[in-house]
Amino acid sequence: MKFHHALAALAAMHFNFAFAYSIQDSYRGHDFFKSWNWENIADPTNGRVDYVDKLTAQATNLSFATHNKFVMRVDSDSIVPPSAQGRQSVRVISQAAYGDSIIVLDLQHMPTGCGTWPAFWTKSQAGPWPQGGEIDIIEGKKSMTTSFHL
Repeated sequence: MKFHHALAALAAMHFNFAFAYSIQDSYRGHDFFKSWNWENIADPTNGRVDYVDKLTAQATNLSFATHNKFVMRVDSDSIVPPSAQGRQSVRVISQAAYGDSIIVLDLQHMPTGCGTWPAFWTKSQAGPWPQGGEIDIIEGKKSMTTSFHL
């Protein structure tokens, strides 16, 4: 009985939340080259990949842009010997940090297939776990075509 009264009282309440958002940053085409950092690091998940810096990515066509499109990809042409660190790829991180936000990601293509692990995720301003946290927005591996984390 108390439960029903609580629901009736809750239903009678009027919630008025007004949030105003405005575009703070927009990254299109060549904007990525000046607003994001290429991480030339060992894979933190111990994968067999060779993350390259921005200049190498541009020189090997792993990162390129047009006026409104940015492309990043993995080297899918080279034969990688077993003794090598791994296939060349890119890992980027934004130079900006955001608090409460709405993020729009417009993808034309998300890679699939053996050896791929495309992801788009955010870290808190406090950093990665355990100091802060992350929100996985899109993540897929190998032949998975979709995996959404909300």
